[in-house]
Order: sequence, then C-alpha cells, then structure tokens
Amino acid sequence: MSERLKVKILGLSCAVRSARNTAWIVLYALKAAEKFGKRVKELVEIETEFLDLSHKEIRQCCGQQLSCLPNKGVPWKGTEVRRDFGCVIKNDYMSQLWPKIEEADGLIFGSPVHQHSYTSKFRLLMERLYPWKGDFVNKPAGIITTAFAGPPFGGCESALREMATQAIAVEMVVAASGTAISGPPYGPSNAEEDGRALGVKKDQTGKELATIVGRRVAEFATMFKLAKHELGALYEREFFHYLHPPHAEWPWAWYRLDKEEEEYMRSLP
Repeated sequence: MSERLKVKILGLSCAVRSARNTAWIVLYALKAAEKFGKRVKELVEIETEFLDLSHKEIRQCCGQQLSCLPNKGVPWKGTEVRRDFGCVIKNDYMSQLWPKIEEADGLIFGSPVHQHSYTSKFRLLMERLYPWKGDFVNKPAGIITTAFAGPPFGGCESALREMATQAIAVEMVVAASGTAISGPPYGPSNAEEDGRALGVKKDQTGKELATIVGRRVAEFATMFKLAKHELGALYEREFFHYLHPPHAEWPWAWYRLDKEEEEYMRSLP
C-alpha cells in the first residue's frame, strides 16, 4: 500500500454534566486508540476526536419514519444506493454531529448511569440516528458507563447492555465495553466521588477497561478500513450499505436463499 489510510475514531460523552467522569474516561479510551495507532503507523494513520454533548441541543425524534427511508420506503428502479433521504429536523446540533459520525470509522460512547440505564441524552442521540443510510453498517462501537450515586453495582452493567442494544439497532458492531467507578468488585466505591475531584481517576480497573475499549475499537476500525480498501469495487457492488430498508429492484431478495436452496431446506425432514 503506497499511501497510509486514515482511520477516524470519534468519542462522544453523553453525560449531562460537562468535563466530569464520563468525559474523562472517554478521552482516556481515545488515548488508548491513539497509542495503538502508533504501533500500526506503517499501515494507517489513526486520528481521534472528542465531543462533549452535555450542553448540545439534540431534539427528540419526531417519528417521520418514511422520510428516514430511501425513496420513502418504496423499492425503486435500478441498483444504485440512494442517499437522498434523512432526518427532517435541521435546526439542532445533529446537523453538525451527523457528518462527524458519518466520517468516523469507529465510535466510543460514554454515559453515566441514570436509573440503572443510560442518560436521556444518549437516548435522544440514538433515536436521531434512525435514518438507515448505511453510515453505521459494520462500524465498530465501544461503550463505557460510569456510576455515581446509589448502591454499589450501580447499574453499570445493565446500562452497558441497553447501550449495546441501541448500537446494534443502527447496524453497528459492538467491539468492547467497560465500566468505571462502578463499585466493588470492579472499581472504587462510588462514594469516593465527591462532586469536585474526578473519582474515575482513582479507578485503575476502570482505566484498564477503557484502554481495552479504545484499543478494540481502533483495531476493528483499522481492519474494516483495510478490508474495504482491498475489496474496492467488489465492496461497493456486493456488500450491503444499509440492511433494513428496501433495496432498488431487489427489495428484500437478499433476505432469502436462492430458489433451489430454499426448496432443499424445505425438503429436509
């Protein structure tokens, strides 16, 4: 390969407080991604970007589903990949954020635990990623949660599961997940967070898990970018760019086997 490929990893803090534990641990994961980039610099150039969404306006989805589907959900003539569709809301931060998410080769999401789940900010973000343009197909996602108030085991693991479900729903591949200041046995008690100093800085296990998240996302993003480059026109022609909506003149055909194979499977006892 004569020229190095650029791999972009985007980290998003979905906390309601800015520059606190969640933002810090997402940044930590991005640093791990950069460290991996130095080890594979002969092949790719890994670049990271961090965004704190705490004070960014993200409006809730207005439920205009047909506007979020290619050709408003109706199959069309030809086999080209349609891109002339998307969210109808244009006057909030998503108009700036979407191009960054689209450009990224991997994403790291961070959220503190609210009610044993993720924040409303994370939910709003994922709802607005509904338009299936293929921007997220096979894109690796890393997930990190932090806890603060409440008992030990303050919901980090349940939040991770639910965040992973949201990532899968928009066709991402969850590469890794981790928790911080989650309480025993995984890290320091959340009581060590005093609202001023960042308790996450004391959590060695949390930092190690964040390192794994950052590195795994960078690894997956690198492998997929290299594979995509090597496949070239074959990728554009034969790989699906968005899985859910109808597809040109063969709207759902790829969900089914060829006729002979289907008949064979039906004939099995």
